Amino acid sequence: MKNVPLEKKRTIVLVGHNSSGKSMLLASMLYKLGILDRLSTKGIDYDPVEEEKGASFSSHVATFEWKGHRVTVVDTPGFGDFIGEVISSVFISENVISVVNATAGVEIQTERTWDIAEKMGKNIMVFINQMDKERASFEKSLNSLKEVFSKKFIPITAPMGEESDFKGVVDLVRQKTYVYSENGIEEADIPDDYKNMRMTMMEDIVELDDSLME
Repeated sequence: MKNVPLEKKRTIVLVGHNSSGKSMLLASMLYKLGILDRLSTKGIDYDPVEEEKGASFSSHVATFEWKGHRVTVVDTPGFGDFIGEVISSVFISENVISVVNATAGVEIQTERTWDIAEKMGKNIMVFINQMDKERASFEKSLNSLKEVFSKKFIPITAPMGEESDFKGVVDLVRQKTYVYSENGIEEADIPDDYKNMRMTMMEDIVELDDSLME
């Protein structure tokens, strides 16, 4: 890789409960970028035992170029037995993405890893995952986050549908929808029934910091 100035480097760690889909999220990034030739966690969890069990037992690192930045993503184990891997990975990272299973909401390791990241003063984002699974609920997952952590969570994207009806994602910031189809991903303008959600997002952001809307 070419030399990249420090201000163009980003380090992100994925944390969360076991089976929340952290490795698949990273695999999806790499597949979208053309680094993986198929969508599979085998390129992430390459240890034979990890492949057999379908779970991560150690942290795995991927680095790639994206929009002029060098991005390093660390995928951490979700089992509590390997919490040491999480602690060291969070320590070296600037930003934390807490991956939440939409069928379960906040789980034990969600809380433990959040506490670790918060105590280290890291920036924390949430990715509500597996919206296509049975019993997946964006609203329930969001509410569980608010109840457990007693914080304001501001969605900047939202799912279009849930469970078997899940068909895409709404970008509330860019006012665009990305719908999955047989021909790939189709882009369209934000639907009318999501405009109120966008307005709420803007109002919540202004409450936190007026300068963020400039």
